[in-house]
Amino acid sequence: MKKVIKAVKDQIFVSSEKSEKVEKKIDPKKMNYKDHCCEIVREAIPYELANFIYNYLLLKRDAVEYMYSNNVVQEKKALGLFGTWKDQQIPNTYSHYGDMVMETLLMKLLPKMRELTGLNLIPCYAYTRVYKKGDVLARHLDRASCERSCTIHFGGEPWEISIDPTKQLFVTDTIQHPTHQEAVVKPNAPKGISLVMKPGDMLAYWGTHMEHWREPFEGTNHAQAFLHYNDADGPFANQNLYDKRPLLGVPSIGEYQSAIGERRPEEVRDFYKPTWDEELRNK
Repeated sequence: MKKVIKAVKDQIFVSSEKSEKVEKKIDPKKMNYKDHCCEIVREAIPYELANFIYNYLLLKRDAVEYMYSNNVVQEKKALGLFGTWKDQQIPNTYSHYGDMVMETLLMKLLPKMRELTGLNLIPCYAYTRVYKKGDVLARHLDRASCERSCTIHFGGEPWEISIDPTKQLFVTDTIQHPTHQEAVVKPNAPKGISLVMKPGDMLAYWGTHMEHWREPFEGTNHAQAFLHYNDADGPFANQNLYDKRPLLGVPSIGEYQSAIGERRPEEVRDFYKPTWDEELRNK
């Protein structure tokens, strides 16, 4: 790719020949959202709160596993209220979309995220995981509801997260492989910047424009949450408010519609639509 492609609000996607120079200029300790669209915030929440949430997630994971295994609750009928081990991105690892504690945190950190980004953000959804040994988060970009995001670490062994601050387009083939499991990293891809967070730290980033990933986890547990927002004055405006749900804390749109008897395929398609507009994707 030799062209430099311009995106919304005059942010620049850096061409492949410039990406290495851009990477070398960025000091992770001096990385800030205004200049780089990503920033690490130390002690975004107090350690005591992070540790409480960490233990809450460990207890919840074990309790839900017991309930599913002993048919106390049938996962198919739970409508996503308790979490799952069937996440296609990282299968066999406990995750939960829309956990009420996480979505309370989503709202708690909304003012901080607005201040950090300088944008009129609206809440979309929260997603949490308790990673296990061997888990890999493949290099990827996020869908529209994850336009402006942060990941926050609650507890467990440290695990580096990597992010590409160059915003280089199409380094991975994630558009063709939306589950990310088959995503292929192209030759000469930017190496990215790797960061380690302590419990309570968060990394804010431009999820739809900055690829992020994690190498194989060698520890036992690592609990974190993704908190996702949209810029109300940006390209998606208010269309992804609450990730198209009626309010925070309820299951994802597909599960919610099944529960209330509404089946609108066009909305489900929009819910999983690719991050990029067709015009940008074809350039």
